[in-house]
Amino acid sequence: MKPDRTITPIEFLSKRIVIDGSDFLQSVTRDISKRRQMEENLRFSDITLKSIREAVFVMDNSAKITYWNTACEDLFSIQENDAIGHYAGDVLPMKENYPGQNQDRINLIREKGFSKEEIIYITPRGDVWADVYAQAIEQDSMRYGWISLAIDITERKKVEETLRLSDI
Repeated sequence: MKPDRTITPIEFLSKRIVIDGSDFLQSVTRDISKRRQMEENLRFSDITLKSIREAVFVMDNSAKITYWNTACEDLFSIQENDAIGHYAGDVLPMKENYPGQNQDRINLIREKGFSKEEIIYITPRGDVWADVYAQAIEQDSMRYGWISLAIDITERKKVEETLRLSDI
């Protein structure tokens, strides 16, 4: 407790030392208020991402997946352990309408910093249509990676195809 009666979290380290045959207790204390606040902020950010019902995944600049929420597991039928640390293109292959489309997608998002597209992912449960919003994670002109939000639109696409075929 500080003189103004506020309680401050501290880290306390001590050790017994012997000097000239006499025992002493050496102690170090430090204020960990800022560290506790940062930990709380990180917990809140993690809870926020986990509470989103749509699939959210994050990639670093090399396109390795660093975050994978449970909605991703449900949508893509791929467990977090099988996604984290792996290249996104290996975990979530995308169908192409023309050869090189996936590279064009990557180039465009790197250039613009964001994208919105309907994509067919090839997953263990079969093809999955998703409306995908991808956004660069940036601060002070420094790019750290990408965050993507994917919404399952498979059923809508099936209905659209059925309607299209019935009009023929």
